[in-house]
Amino acid sequence: MKLLVGTLYTIENEFQDCLASLRRQTFQEFDHFVIQGVPNREAHDQLYARFMNIAGEYDYFIKLDADMVIRSQHLFTDIVTEFEQRPQIDLLTILVHDYFTDRLVEGLHTFRSHVRWLKRTDDVFTDSHSIPRNRTFVDRDHLAPAAYHCPNPSDFQSFHYGLHRGVKVRQAMQVPKKQPIQLVTRLEEIGIIWHRFQQLDDRRLGLAALGAELGVRGDFMPAHIRYTESYARREFEEKYSRWSNKQLASIVRKMRRSNRLQMPWLEMMRLGRRILLPIRPLILRDRS
Repeated sequence: MKLLVGTLYTIENEFQDCLASLRRQTFQEFDHFVIQGVPNREAHDQLYARFMNIAGEYDYFIKLDADMVIRSQHLFTDIVTEFEQRPQIDLLTILVHDYFTDRLVEGLHTFRSHVRWLKRTDDVFTDSHSIPRNRTFVDRDHLAPAAYHCPNPSDFQSFHYGLHRGVKVRQAMQVPKKQPIQLVTRLEEIGIIWHRFQQLDDRRLGLAALGAELGVRGDFMPAHIRYTESYARREFEEKYSRWSNKQLASIVRKMRRSNRLQMPWLEMMRLGRRILLPIRPLILRDRS
């Protein structure tokens, strides 16, 4: 058995820890490559193209993001065993523990090497695939959490994390009937981050909450959330990077009130999530 691990890397503060967790794996029959400094959609295209171009040399592909630090040194051995015991699946997703929400989220993805992908057409929702549901399996409690997600984020990384989710909410609002899972999941995620900031007074959570509300309000467009696009970083450095926790709390509270007054049905959707969607509690789906 041989694995190919692909990592997308831009500004993630955890990159070196991610690499160290790879080196600690007891299963060493794997190769690893890194795609660095490429816009999100193009990076995913390159990742999946490389997987497909050399599919005959490997049994499984693992997508390991640069902000993930693998928890167990035996994870790769366990992944191979899981696929051998489940011959009907093509995709194994293992939940990871997310620092920002303190929840298990999807996740670390492993594919059989015969899986194929089309080019991405969306700058925001880039991790979509066409694998039938009956050929996928989500591990929530056996191997999970497979990794720690964003255990040590920088200030801008935290701001960008929230911004990405806020922009996703605004994009999903344009077609709420087509993307209800994205809309409700991101709303819940944003709310959790805000409440954790209030409880812990952790600056990184406050910056993530700020980014989320700016995204929901429409201050940033999908093109701005590309790491290679300088606008978001410039705005962060010039306007928000020096704000105190007290300022963050005050301004985000006002923005949340304003955003929801202008779009009251957002809160109605969040509160009605169990009627709208069969989402398991405490698990946030699709962290792409």
